[in-house]
Amino acid sequence: MPMSETAATIPVAPAALPSPLVDDRAWRYGDSTFSVSVANNGKVSVVFKEVRIGLAQEGVEPGIELFSGYSDGFHVNGTAPLFRKDCGTLQYQVKGLLDYKSGDMFLSGAMPVRNKQCAVEKTQDAVLRFQAQ
Repeated sequence: MPMSETAATIPVAPAALPSPLVDDRAWRYGDSTFSVSVANNGKVSVVFKEVRIGLAQEGVEPGIELFSGYSDGFHVNGTAPLFRKDCGTLQYQVKGLLDYKSGDMFLSGAMPVRNKQCAVEKTQDAVLRFQAQ
């Protein structure tokens, strides 16, 4: 008996993607600690685990994202927030390097500097270095 041209196709499940990389190590920058994760699509997220006192006074809490961006496997590009309770959060561009194996991440960018009225007056070079503990 010939097959019908309208025969149903059997759906095939897509191949399973590897799990995202979530580092169990605590990453440190200054007096704060962070978790770092890299998704299958290269999305990198750095999230506060423990917040230093000065940032806590600006309204920063555990679970807030400090870096959001993408990695090509070594280079990272994305945004970091500037926290100021009376002015709100302002995102700025950062880029750098992520070496997961050695537990080092360097980010740099032109961080906005705000005046008392919250207006951006200038920028200054910012360098953030995270190290896995």
